[in-house]
Amino acid sequence: MGDLQFYQIPPTSLHRYWNFICEGLIDIEAELHPDWRPEDIYVAIARANAECFVVQSNSQDLGFVIGYPQLRPYSQVSEYFVWCVHTIKPVDLFSLERFIDGRARHFKCSQIGFLSAYFGKAHEKFGYRIHSHYYLKPLDNLAPRVESRANGQEAGG
Repeated sequence: MGDLQFYQIPPTSLHRYWNFICEGLIDIEAELHPDWRPEDIYVAIARANAECFVVQSNSQDLGFVIGYPQLRPYSQVSEYFVWCVHTIKPVDLFSLERFIDGRARHFKCSQIGFLSAYFGKAHEKFGYRIHSHYYLKPLDNLAPRVESRANGQEAGG
């Protein structure tokens, strides 16, 4: 495995890299069923609300990192939120972690956060701790129904 390089994709060049990025996002979607769509990420990068870096080794595209700085809504703690990381083959996780750490420090963030569907101790070797568990319970056929005031008919919510 060669050294990893990280190349920022400016919004003006996003279209050129989109097929590669979108394929990875579709893989993530199929496995994890997130609440975002690839189009949401495209818009965020195109509007410079998120940054995207292509991960390369020996001039071969291996994956990408998408993240953005944010203030936590209640504590106002500065955080670099890692939205997505995807690789098409194994990469040096220590290099990847150093890169993400560098992005957080670049924005003077005091923490790095991400959501993961994977539970385990792998993240702990990089200094992450489990902060909370997020549970979802789908409620089939219990979507709220709203009555339209205009015609008195129910509308699906």
